[in-house]
Order: sequence, then structure tokens, then C-alpha cells
Amino acid sequence: MDAIQIYSIAAGGTLCIFALVNLLPLLIPLVTRVSNFVSKHFRYPYILHRHRILGPWTRAGVVIQLAYLAINLFCVFVVLSWDGLKAANFSDAGRRAGTLAEVNMIPLLAGPHFAFLADLLGLSLKTIRGIHRSAGWMTAALVLLHAMAAASDGPLPIDVSQNLFAVIGASLLCLLLVLLLPLFRKLSYELFLRSHQALALASIYAVWRHVPSDKSSPRAYIYITMGIFAATYLLQTGAVIVRNGVFRHQLSRATITHDAGAVKMQLRLSKPLTMDASVSFWSFLQTHPFTVISWDAKDQDRLDLLIEPRRGLTRELLYHAKKGYTINPLVVFSGPHGASLSMGEYESVLMVASGFGIAAFVPHLKKLIHGYNTRAVQTRRIHLVWQIKNEADGLTVQELLNIALEEDKLDDGCILSISVYVETKSSPKKPFGERATLYPGPAPLSEIFLAELSGNNIKVHAAEVGAEGEKALEQSESNPVRCRVMRNPGVGGRWQEMEGFSLQCLARR
Repeated sequence: MDAIQIYSIAAGGTLCIFALVNLLPLLIPLVTRVSNFVSKHFRYPYILHRHRILGPWTRAGVVIQLAYLAINLFCVFVVLSWDGLKAANFSDAGRRAGTLAEVNMIPLLAGPHFAFLADLLGLSLKTIRGIHRSAGWMTAALVLLHAMAAASDGPLPIDVSQNLFAVIGASLLCLLLVLLLPLFRKLSYELFLRSHQALALASIYAVWRHVPSDKSSPRAYIYITMGIFAATYLLQTGAVIVRNGVFRHQLSRATITHDAGAVKMQLRLSKPLTMDASVSFWSFLQTHPFTVISWDAKDQDRLDLLIEPRRGLTRELLYHAKKGYTINPLVVFSGPHGASLSMGEYESVLMVASGFGIAAFVPHLKKLIHGYNTRAVQTRRIHLVWQIKNEADGLTVQELLNIALEEDKLDDGCILSISVYVETKSSPKKPFGERATLYPGPAPLSEIFLAELSGNNIKVHAAEVGAEGEKALEQSESNPVRCRVMRNPGVGGRWQEMEGFSLQCLARR
């Protein structure tokens, strides 16, 4: 390349950059329209709603999965050559399936923890889990095809090292799939998780021993997989060391108590931490994700966590707390994890939660009310809809909601409204404290959403006349509640979902 060509490319590139910058304001509305169209017709509509075994499947999810399947089938059964495309025979397809299975294993071992990997890639925890699930089943299908093709070529003598480790790897994969059954996961999730990880690493070793050493390409995929895993592990370990101040400060301690059947944990941090709403922690008591329910505009030296006792560690914590044992362990934590969910630009915010899912909204309530009091947000109304099974469930977070209500004192407390729906209650509605209302039966989510979307419940002051905002719907926990909201996605406004207790936030716009 001579000087004239370099000059031409540089001059043309500069002109293209100026043209692109000038056209960006015109492209943004187009991108917005396309995004809204895709959301309305592909991301929101469901082909299969939530089921005990399958679902929920959106149109976009089905299209992506079919494209993923088609690409893998093309790579297995179609051979690219200078003469064009030609079909591979069954034996060649089996060998190609084995190599492609190694490629699909790369995202399966991209990191030791999904939460850290989601933060690293800028994706939601739900997306990372979906990728892991899809890649796992695809890998299993490709390995099955590889084994069938190898068996059709003739017997495999076990005394050959490569064949022996092929059988071992296939057996490990079968055992890994069997352990995915709910029966084994429910017995002890901690044991299931460690067994799952150990079997995955053992399978990688078996594949490495199975692949011939004289074939550099298949082994390269294994080296890439382990290299990515090692790099991610080192990054997370370094982040944990820095965050906990392992070599500079004393480790954090946790104080564990219980209240109304829930476990409350307070972390006394070794150094102040900047926390935003909509994040979670992984605590290395054992690796469990816990929701942070405290929020402050300044750095925090204490963090409050609310934990729903299930099985394993969380059930043991509740047991010891009820017995009155002093629980003050050292804690090493990872996080905060999860993207910050901004709601300050919305004029009206509707939050829908059930059961312990209410914990996910406590820091958001505090942040929005603080922003309203300091005139830092556009929000003028927050409607919290909480679905519980009985009135006793409301005692768990009663104190937390009271604190949020006490902070809502500007303009005679006009911003926060709380509606509590009790599934087992049949009596008429009644006040639930000074600022909340108790209703019987399931929440009529469609009616509530339409009422909030109208904006008639917003108290507008004289100084705010003429200001326009947006409506936002946030949702947390509870599959039945989530399903009813999902069936009415195209009404208007914007929908943002917070998933479970790991509180990885997925913005839906």
C-alpha cells in the first residue's frame, strides 16, 4: 500500500465519520421505531406461557433458538468447498458434530459464577442462564450424534486410551443430565451445584484425553475454553480480594437474626461501599445470592439483606437464629451484581410483587422517594401492588415499608401508594396501617395497569402543570403474577422486570 492509497482511505474515512455523526440524530428515531416494533411483536408476545415443565417462550426466543439450531445443523451436515456446498456423509457428520460440541462447550465454562459473567458481558442473569441452558442441550445432542456415528463405524476397543475416555466422557455427560432432574436439585441445591461443576470439569478432561494429540484444531477449542474459564476466575478472585480488602482491612462480619419466618442479615463492611438499588450479593458463607434491601445516597458501611429460608444453608440459618444462637460469622462477598435500574425519568411507577419478592423493591422505594424529596427525579407517583397468601406474610417487611412511608413526607406524602392483596381473604377491603389498603383475592393487574397508565391518580402541583412523564411497570417474583402481567404487554408504557432474589434486572423497553 503506497502513500496515495493511505491518503485516499484516510480522507474517505474522515468524510464518512463526519457524515455518520451528522446523520445520527436522524437515525435515532428510526432505531427507536424498530426497537418498539420488535418489542411489541417479538419480545412481548408469548407462543407458550409459563408451564410447570416448559416456558415461557416468546416469539423472539423461539426465533433465536430455531436460528441457533439451524446454524448448528448446517455446520454438521453441510460441507463448504471450492466446488460449492455438498452434504456430509454420516461418518463425517459425526466427526464434525464432535468438534462442534467442543465449540458449544465454550460458553458453558465461560466463568465460575453466572452473576459475575453477566456483569462482565453487560447482560442480564436471565440471558446468561438461557445461553447456558441452550448451549448445554445443544452440546448433549451433538455428543449423542458423535457417539452414534462412531458406533456405526465399528466396535470401539476399550483398551485404547482415546476410546476409554470417550466412554468416560459420555458417561459423565449422561450423569450430569440425570442430576438436572428436579428430584436431585431439591434434595440439596449446594450439593447439586458442586456436583454439576465437578462433572463439567471432569468431562472437559475426558474430552481432552479423547481428542488425538496430533489434531491441533479440536484441542485448541479445549485450550480456549479453559483459558477463558481461568481468566474469568482470576478476574472474579481479584475483584473479591479488592472489594473485601483482604490484605488491607479486616473481613466483614454478618449479624443474623430472624423475623416472621424470614432471615435478616446485616453485613458490617470493612470499608464503605457505594451501592445502588437493584443489585445483589454473593456471600461466601456458601455461594448464595442475597438481595440487598438497604439504600443510602452516601457510601454504606452496613448492608441489610432479607433472605427467604428454603433448603440447605438458608434453612440452617433460620434454625440457628430461632434457637437463639449467636451467629456472627466472617463473610467474604462478591458484588454488587446486577445492572442499576433507573426509574427516575418515569412520572408514574407501578411495582408488582408477591411474597418475598417485595424485598427487591425496598431500595427502589427509598431511592425514588429520596429523589422526589430532593427534586432529582421526575417521578410523581409510586403504586406498590403486593400479593400475599395471608396477612401474616405482611409482617415480614412491615417495618421496611413503614420506613419508606416515613420518608415520604414531602407535600403531605403524595407519592407512595400501597395496595396489599390477600389470596385467602374474602372480607371487604380495609386500611392496612395509615397509608396502605388491604384487598381480598388476587390483584386485578390489568385494571390497575390501565388506571395507572391514565395518569388520573397523579397529584400534580401548580409548579408541575404542563410537565409530561412516562409510565413504568416493574415486576418482581411470583410466576402466576408475572404470567398475568405478561399477557397484557402491549397496552402502553414501559415494562421493566426484576427477576427473583438474585435481583438481576432485565430492562424491557
